[in-house]
Amino acid sequence: HMRKTQSAENILFDRKVELFRESLGRGDMGEARRIAVYIKNQFLVEPKLDFRSGLTAHPLTTPTPINIDGGTREALLSSISDGQFYLTMFDCAQMAIRKLIRTDCFPRFKKSRE
Repeated sequence: HMRKTQSAENILFDRKVELFRESLGRGDMGEARRIAVYIKNQFLVEPKLDFRSGLTAHPLTTPTPINIDGGTREALLSSISDGQFYLTMFDCAQMAIRKLIRTDCFPRFKKSRE
């Protein structure tokens, strides 16, 4: 049901942020960079759809932007593009997404199960 309500990306984003922190905490800068770039491409950029091709995008590989404010999005995009990685860089976005999960996604999920 979470996919139907456009919420799966929030949970996936949260998990990837935790993996990013774990990698950076271990000092594995290469892995942290790969995860940060994945987060950027999957959750921060708007998908570019080519309507002329007629191809249907696969839901697991098509970017699914998370719902965060533009300032936070731009700051993250800039940090990732500049290669500036630090443990707390995703904190603001993660807090916003966790709040969204708590106040919107999870209550809708519970309601759908009743």
